[in-house]
Amino acid sequence: MNVKEPWYITDYKLDSISKNLDIWLDFRRGSKFPCPKCGKPNCSFELPLNVKEPWYITDYKLDSISKNLDILPDFRRGSKFPCPKCGKPNCSAYDTKEKVLQHIDYFNYTTYLHCRVP
Repeated sequence: MNVKEPWYITDYKLDSISKNLDIWLDFRRGSKFPCPKCGKPNCSFELPLNVKEPWYITDYKLDSISKNLDILPDFRRGSKFPCPKCGKPNCSAYDTKEKVLQHIDYFNYTTYLHCRVP
């Protein structure tokens, strides 16, 4: 059996009569898994946050001690946005500002979005 990180075998039992081998697996704390549908690593937050192109979730951090969930959205390089002053579509983003926004809580964790805004 080939067990790959972040998974590991926690226990096993071989039944000598039935010849069945039972194996218990677990994964390392803090492990991140790709979405089973699309393969992207952080899409579990893209749907509930209504994240659409050119935005995507780069990472997230779940702190069970402080009960904080930090989500890090970003946009793809070369993305176009409406001008914040005149509303003209398809303007390039040259300058960004780092912002931390509090979102509604997920899983009873205080949730923050850490992002750079064009």
